[in-house]
Amino acid sequence: MLDVYGDAWDGSIYEIFDGDPPFAPHGCITQAWSVAEILRTWVEDIENITPRYESLVLHEVGV
Repeated sequence: MLDVYGDAWDGSIYEIFDGDPPFAPHGCITQAWSVAEILRTWVEDIENITPRYESLVLHEVGV
């Protein structure tokens, strides 16, 4: 995916990428929810930080 941007990457992310090589970008050239999803996965999956609201909801339903 980062090959699309090269050295000129400005921190934004295309709306959609193909799931198969060459992973071509499509849709809007900059999309807030695409950037937000990368940040969410970093926080939740890599840093293993669960958002407070999620902990509260899971506790309420007994998970």
